Amino acid sequence: YGADAVGGVVNIITKKPTKPVTTLSGDLGAHVDTRENAKRPVSTHASLYNTGRDRNTYYALSYSKEHSNGYRINSDVDQYNAGIKLGYDLDAASSIEASADYISKNIGVPGSVQFPSLVARQQNRETVTGVQYKERLSKAVDVDVRAYQNEEKLNYENPDPFFAEFSRNRSTTSGAEVKLNWLMNSFSVVTAGAEGRNDSMAITEVLVDNVEHTHTASLWSTYLQDELSLGDSFILVLGGRNDIHSAFGSEWSPKASARYLNARSGTILRASYGKIFR
Repeated sequence: YGADAVGGVVNIITKKPTKPVTTLSGDLGAHVDTRENAKRPVSTHASLYNTGRDRNTYYALSYSKEHSNGYRINSDVDQYNAGIKLGYDLDAASSIEASADYISKNIGVPGSVQFPSLVARQQNRETVTGVQYKERLSKAVDVDVRAYQNEEKLNYENPDPFFAEFSRNRSTTSGAEVKLNWLMNSFSVVTAGAEGRNDSMAITEVLVDNVEHTHTASLWSTYLQDELSLGDSFILVLGGRNDIHSAFGSEWSPKASARYLNARSGTILRASYGKIFR
C-alpha cells in the first residue's frame, strides 16, 4: 500500500442494511487497585445503533458515549461518537453511499509521575466524511470511486503558573481514489487504481507568538496488482505502487506474496516480500 503498511492493512467493509434493526447496549465497570490510597477507576459506556431500508434507500445511525475516571488524578476521559451513513442502490449493479462521523474527546493530561499536572487538559474534535460510487460494468469488471475528507482539531491547555502552555492544532486530509477490478480469466484478478491526496496542518503556540503556522503536502499514487490462482493449492500476488510526494519525490513500492496449501495435511505456507517508505 505504499507508505508504512509493510504487512498489509485491515479493510473493513460493512454490510448494507436489509431491514430495521435497533441495538442498545451499555456497561459499568471498576478496576480494583490494591495499592494503598490508590484511586479506583470507574468507567461507563453506552451505545445506540439503528439501521433500516426503504426499497433502494438504506441508512445506518450510531451514537456512543464513554467516560472513565482514569487511573491517576487528571487522567479522566469523556468521549462520544456520532455517525450516519446513507446509501442508494441505483440499480442491481451500481450504488452511491455517503457517510459522516464525528468524534469528541475531553482528556486530562496528568504528565509525568515525578512532575504531575493537575490542570492540563486536551480537547480532540475529529470529523470524517466521504462519498463512494460503485458500479459493476460487466460480470468481469467493476469500478469504485470515492472522495473523502478528514479534519482533526486538537487544543491543549495547561494554565499552571509555572509551566503554562496553550496550543491549537488543526489538520485536514482531502483526497479521491479510483479503483478498477478486472477478472481477466478464471485464474487472474487484476486491480489498478490511482489516488490523490492533500494534507495540511496549522499550528498555533499561543504563548510563543500566537501566529498560525501552516504546512501543506500532496501525494499522487498509482498502483497495479495481479492475483494469480495457479491451481487449487497455489496463489501468487504480484503488485507495485508508485507514490509522488510534493516534498520527498517519487517512491516505488513493489510487493510479492505466495500461498501454498498442502491439501493432504491441511498445512498452509505463506511467504511475502515488500518494500515501503515512510
